Amino acid sequence: MMANIDEINEINTLLKSGSNEVAFEKMLKVLRNSPPADELATVSLMMMPFDLSSAFQAAELALQDDPNNNRGMNAYAEALARKGQFDEAERWFLKSMPNLKTSERIRWSEPTSCPTCGLDRGDIVDIRNLHRVHTQASLPDPIRVWVRCKNCKLVRVRDRLTSESVAMYNQNPGLPVNDPPDLKREFYRAFMREEGWCERVKEAAGKIGRLLEVGPGWGVFMAAAEFNGFNVTGLEVNERSATWIRENLNLKVIMGQAPDDLPDDLFDVVASFEVIEHCQNPDLFLAGLAARVAPGGVLALSTPFIDHPVARSHGYENPMWNEVDHKVYYDRSTMAAALKRVGFSVVDQWSSDRHIGCVAVIAQREE
Repeated sequence: MMANIDEINEINTLLKSGSNEVAFEKMLKVLRNSPPADELATVSLMMMPFDLSSAFQAAELALQDDPNNNRGMNAYAEALARKGQFDEAERWFLKSMPNLKTSERIRWSEPTSCPTCGLDRGDIVDIRNLHRVHTQASLPDPIRVWVRCKNCKLVRVRDRLTSESVAMYNQNPGLPVNDPPDLKREFYRAFMREEGWCERVKEAAGKIGRLLEVGPGWGVFMAAAEFNGFNVTGLEVNERSATWIRENLNLKVIMGQAPDDLPDDLFDVVASFEVIEHCQNPDLFLAGLAARVAPGGVLALSTPFIDHPVARSHGYENPMWNEVDHKVYYDRSTMAAALKRVGFSVVDQWSSDRHIGCVAVIAQREE
C-alpha cells in the first residue's frame, strides 16, 4: 500500500504542532510500506528540521528506489548540507540540476571574488536549493552557495546573480518590493517603530537637521523623520516606490542608486536600512555614504548579522540564507572593520525587529 497525499499532509501537520512521536510513528509506517521515491523524498524533506537522522535514511531509501529521482537527490543533498558536508551536498545538488525544468537558469550567475579584499577563496558556510522556499517562475540559479572569505572573514555569495538575472527576478509582480504597504496596518506599525529609531539617531547626531535615506522603500522612516523635524531626502532605485512616496507622503525622492547618484550635499544623518547586503561592492557603497555625512553627523545602518544569537539559533532554518538578492553578510567584527575603512566607528548598536538577526548601527567619523 502506497502513502497518499492525505497521509503526508497529516504527518506534516503533526510535525508543525510538535507531536513528533506520533508523526514519526506514521512516517515509519509509510517507510515500511515502501512508497516510491517521490513519496520517500517528500517524507525526508518534511522530517528534515525535526529528525535529521531519519530524514537522511528516507532520502537514501528514495535513491535506492530510483537513483535518478530529482526530489530524492535534492533531499539527500539538503540532508548532507544540514550535516555540514557542504562539498558533497553541492555535488548532489548539481547532479540533480539536469532534471530540473529551470536548469537553464544556471547561466544567470557568475563567480565572484571577495568584494572587500579580492580573494577568490572561501570556506562554504551554507548551501541550499532555493526552490525549496521560493516558487516564483522567474527564480534564477536555484543553487545558492555562501562562503566565508579566508582572509577578511566577510560572508558572501560565491556565485552572484548577474544584473540580467536580477532584472528578470524583479519583474515578478509578487515580490514584496512591488507591493505598497497596507496603510491601515503595516504602515502604522512600521511608523511607530521608526519613530523610536528617529530618537536614537537624533540623540547620536545631537541635532535635528538634514537627513538622507538611501533605499527608503515605501518611505516609512523618511515619514517618521520628517514628522520629527528632519529635512528629509530619499534616494530610491525602485521607480514605483519613489512615485508612491512622492504622491502619498509628499516627500522629496531622487531616482538612482548609491554611490553613483548620491546628491552632492552634506547631511547631518545619512541612513540606509537593509540595503548594504544587496550591494556587489559594499565598501564602495559605504564610502559613498560616508562622504555625504557632514562634520559631526552620523551614519545609520541596519543589516542582518550572521553572529546574532537569534540568527544562529535558527540554524539551517535561518531565512537569511534564502534571500535571492543578498550578496554579503556582516558580523560585529567585519562591520566594525568596514566602517573603519571609511573613517567611522560604531557609537551605538542594537537588535532590530526589521528581520531575524538584523542589527542597527550608528557610526560617527573618527577624530
